[in-house]
Amino acid sequence: MARITDTNKIEKIKEAAMEMIVTTGFIGASISSIAKRAEVSEGYLYRYYSSKNDLVNDLFAARVSASNERLSNFLQTKESVRDVIEAHVQYIYQSYSINPNQIKFLFMLIHDFTFTIPDGIVESMNEVCLKIRDKGIKEGLFAEDVTAEDIYINIVNLPMQYINSRLRGYFGKTELLPVEIGHIVDRCTNALKR
Repeated sequence: MARITDTNKIEKIKEAAMEMIVTTGFIGASISSIAKRAEVSEGYLYRYYSSKNDLVNDLFAARVSASNERLSNFLQTKESVRDVIEAHVQYIYQSYSINPNQIKFLFMLIHDFTFTIPDGIVESMNEVCLKIRDKGIKEGLFAEDVTAEDIYINIVNLPMQYINSRLRGYFGKTELLPVEIGHIVDRCTNALKR
């Protein structure tokens, strides 16, 4: 007899895992603490994920894949690379406003040296960054020597850095206002110009 999957419990497990990563980091999160936060047994969690790495990799891959798809879609539907960057920054800002843990989760793992990002994810991000780079060079917006890594740092990571800075109130501000999105887009693109 097939087991019935309770999608609500699976979502609670995913949310609990993200919360634990955000509050304790990758090392601090355990299957036990995730199960407790999700209000499920460890055995139930192990029915779907063989380890903490399996669970976290699944969550991370799903979010990065969605980001890659979104960026690819923006490349196809937006008129310019600047429009792509603006749409991306607006999406990050809106996502943070709706569910801050999703952005914090990505930020934590990207900057956590104890978490190993699976190769396939790195390769797919590289492909999207190369497409953005090529379009930006073609439009004359980016310098010829811009790399996929430059795109990643300035277009993918920099907006998350702004949000992190605001969350922590490093410079006295604790909120990222919608009117500041243009400022962030300018910073992202200016760093890649000739």
